[in-house]
Amino acid sequence: MAVLSAGGCHSAAPPAQVERWADAWIMALNSHQLAYFDPLFGPPGTYEDPVTKEPVSGARLGFYLSGQWRRFPKLRYEQGRVTGDRNTVVVEWLATGFTDDPQAKPVPGVFVLALQGEAITSVRAYFDSCAVLPTAR
Repeated sequence: MAVLSAGGCHSAAPPAQVERWADAWIMALNSHQLAYFDPLFGPPGTYEDPVTKEPVSGARLGFYLSGQWRRFPKLRYEQGRVTGDRNTVVVEWLATGFTDDPQAKPVPGVFVLALQGEAITSVRAYFDSCAVLPTAR
């Protein structure tokens, strides 16, 4: 333990903070309500995934999320392993609801949340867009 603390070069966050950010992000997504995102993002607060192909924020992010929830009204994220520190939270997840087929396999992915103080500055999502949008093949 002394060896780990002697380095002093890491910015480890208390595990509760990392879990709190992961829980808040997954809860906001599963709420299907934009109001849950406002308290999480700091300006400019961007989101990017394989579908957006570039960072989006503000009204564009709202339009993107609202469209996703309309297209996939049963979309749900199940939080998996969470790691991170004061500046970054990595959330592994499985998503269901991209299809009405109850036998469909969940889509795996990862969210990487960049933090500054008490706000998210950016979120990058990594997943196979072909599993989500079959027409993207």
